[in-house]
Order: sequence, then C-alpha cells, then structure tokens
Amino acid sequence: MKSFIIFIKYFILIFIVINIQQFIFGLNLEINGVRGESNCTAKINNKTYSCVLGKNSTTSNKKEGDLSTPLGKYPIRKIFYREDRIGNKINSLKIPLQKIQKDDGWCDDPQSPHYNKYIKLPFPYSHENLWRDDHLYDIILVIGYNDEPVVKAKGSAIFLHVKSSTTKSTAGCVAFSEKDLIEILENLDSSSQIIIQ
Repeated sequence: MKSFIIFIKYFILIFIVINIQQFIFGLNLEINGVRGESNCTAKINNKTYSCVLGKNSTTSNKKEGDLSTPLGKYPIRKIFYREDRIGNKINSLKIPLQKIQKDDGWCDDPQSPHYNKYIKLPFPYSHENLWRDDHLYDIILVIGYNDEPVVKAKGSAIFLHVKSSTTKSTAGCVAFSEKDLIEILENLDSSSQIIIQ
C-alpha cells in the first residue's frame, strides 16, 4: 500500500511539472512530413491536424525558389492578419498581432538588402504581396527561419498560413484550414517553437 501511495504521489508530481512547464514555456507545434510528399500532419496539445507543405516536400538545405519546406526548429515572430476578413477571431492570442495593410509585402529577392524581411510597397525588388485577393494570407504566422542572421538565397517568407479546399501544396510554407490554424494558434505563445520534421 505504501509503495502504491508513493507511485500516486510521483505520478501527480510529474503531471504538475509537465503542466507548469507548458504554462510557463508554451506548447510546441510538431509538423511531420513524409519525404517526397506535400501532405503532412501537425500535432499540438494531443490533437492532430492535416496540413500541406512545399510542393517538393521538405529539405535540410533550403534554397530560394526550391518549393521545399525547411526542416528544423523555429521560434515564433508575429502574426499578420486581414482584419476585414478575420475580424476579432484571433484577438485573444498570446502572440503579437499586426493588421495587414494594402501596401504590406515581404521581400523574396536575394539581391535586395531587405531580403526575407517585411517591406512596404511599392518596392523595386521581387516580393510577395501580403494583401491578397484569395484567402491564403488572411492569417500568417511568421516563423524565425533565416532571419538571425539572414543568409542570401537560403529561403524567405516561410510562414504558417491558410489553405483553401483545393490547396495541394505550397511554395515552402505550411498551410492549414482557417479553422485549424486558429485553433493551433490558440495553443501557442511567443515562447513556443515550430518543429518541422
């Protein structure tokens, strides 16, 4: 009986430590791809979500324009969102938010001194418009890939973003349904990590 009580106390202690750790440090999002495929699954807080990766699956040697998603463990930077479409659905998140404006962009040109950085339009180098006619960038989670420091041509604009019902792959990002992405973001904070494996 005494050993059973010790076991219960130990189990409760482990449970408390795990939950305190998650409260202090936040949960991590684990994204699991299959080599050579663009379909993936993501897991957080004991729930699994379907997602899509780059058209050429994952890589440990990311290059600009290779249509691959970089493997690794990355910090969270901020969330951009379309207030006119998302409204207040994500206002309670624990990650810095920035409303997307019509002149917001992201530089993807290795020749630019602003490569892999948020920029304002008009912009003379190659870039992505964050304000889009489709809904793919209604919510963008910026992850800390190739930004400290930025290495030319190692890839840019790696985001978690929304996918449509017809999205089969991305140019290197990870995409989820809007509903799933919002639910995932509710479990993350600025200390969370995005693990792509």
